[in-house]
Amino acid sequence: MIQVREEDIDKITEAFSSIMKGKSPQVIELPQDYPDNEVRQAVDFINRFIAIYNDTANLAYQLARGKLE
Repeated sequence: MIQVREEDIDKITEAFSSIMKGKSPQVIELPQDYPDNEVRQAVDFINRFIAIYNDTANLAYQLARGKLE
């Protein structure tokens, strides 16, 4: 059975809460020695999503300000 620390779930929840509030979420950091399990896999996918989300939000912000470079 997979062991999940509450703090790690809190990090994931915080990222999605930021998105829902229209803020740029921070990448989720796990310790280097974190097991290669479903939580690490989910965090890897979420971090890729966060990177794309933040890039897209920044682009929309720049476009809204009329910066087309």
